[in-house]
Amino acid sequence: MDEAIARGPSWTDEAVARLRRRLLDDALQRLSRRRTTSENRRALMAWVLSDAIDPFSFRVCAAASGYDADALRDGVLRLLRPDIDSGLRDTTRRTT
Repeated sequence: MDEAIARGPSWTDEAVARLRRRLLDDALQRLSRRRTTSENRRALMAWVLSDAIDPFSFRVCAAASGYDADALRDGVLRLLRPDIDSGLRDTTRRTT
């Protein structure tokens, strides 16, 4: 077996920080899209609402991106209030 493969990937702190920023950015973009399925929106909102402290949790990704997690969460909730009030209804466009 190749020695580099046996050691596994090596992650720099900057690579992890970039991944966290990208994860947060992607989640926020997907939440803002009307074509995101309600199932995906629910999963994304569960991530945003979680207070877990894990390597790629919302709170950690927000902090790594220079945001206050609570303030960012409040902003997301304010923007998505109509969808939240309606139960995060499926907003995908259906074609027949």
